[in-house]
Amino acid sequence: MTLADFSFNALILSAGRASRMGMNKALLPFNGEYNFLQHLLSVYAPFAKRVVVVLPERAEACDVRDYPNTVLVENKYPERGRNYSIHLGLRQIDNDFPVFIQNIDNPFTDGQLLERLLKKRENYDYCYVAHGKKGGHPLLISAAVKEKFLSYEPADIHFRRFLESFSHTVLPVENAKYTYNINTREDYVQIFGQSPEKTENETFS
Repeated sequence: MTLADFSFNALILSAGRASRMGMNKALLPFNGEYNFLQHLLSVYAPFAKRVVVVLPERAEACDVRDYPNTVLVENKYPERGRNYSIHLGLRQIDNDFPVFIQNIDNPFTDGQLLERLLKKRENYDYCYVAHGKKGGHPLLISAAVKEKFLSYEPADIHFRRFLESFSHTVLPVENAKYTYNINTREDYVQIFGQSPEKTENETFS
């Protein structure tokens, strides 16, 4: 089976304040063609039934008209944290297919990884990536997990602890890039080799 044979959704979380980065992580250059958000949309949108992007301000997002089945959701209260963003995004998905939950600051997702996660999760409630002992993204949850989470108020539950009651499996990966978490400018420089301002015309693999 290939990625096109699966039915799934995607939720991209990009509503944090990014105070340590000093700029919107969605707009960080990924390569000479895409920023972080555009890259992730190019991976998910051609195959997903629905892609939901949670952002602090719609005006700072890329134009999603080029990405099918993609909607933007504005989080007006980023101080309410990750749980609130997940809740806002999952509420926009009205089908019974699994959902990839993707952090904007874990940008190295690709189609091959998605396919491997979908195959690995088949008999479990959720699945995530790990390189050695370090976990990464995306996280893939079943529709049942999504519905159960939405039955709670986001302020009353912690997503990571909530998952502990469900069956899960781990997809080991050989490449550490799937666990890279780019929170600061120093993280960006370490991974991409130069500052965000200098990467606009560069391509990285």
